[in-house]
Amino acid sequence: MQAFSQAIGAGDRDRAAELFLQAWAPLRTSPELDGRIRRMVHDSIGMLEVRPRGLIRMPEWSAARRLGEIGVATLAIWGDRDLPEVGLVGERLVAGVPGARRVVLQGVDHFVPMRAPEPFAREVLAFLEEAALVATER
Repeated sequence: MQAFSQAIGAGDRDRAAELFLQAWAPLRTSPELDGRIRRMVHDSIGMLEVRPRGLIRMPEWSAARRLGEIGVATLAIWGDRDLPEVGLVGERLVAGVPGARRVVLQGVDHFVPMRAPEPFAREVLAFLEEAALVATER
């Protein structure tokens, strides 16, 4: 990710977008979808240019120790072809939030709703239906 940070720092959006896509969206599905993801990343990559200038600051704190306080239905969904760190964050969320549900879609990278729209929608709708039933039982 050092090359990515250097490209952002140098204002080389094209290089930064390409490095981002290599890491976060390694799958190639259809030219149309791949093009949409490429355009989305390229259009959004500029927001990262302001971080090295101090215009965006990451918090110095973590909410991880307070996950157990979350009292609402929680769904963590990611693809098995995403970066391993994303899966680790998802597992940490599921372990820390009481009753959280995990869904890992096979053959999917970081762009879950775009790469697998039907399975994603099916999982989210099932989760919402279950959460609504639990809410009405209270």
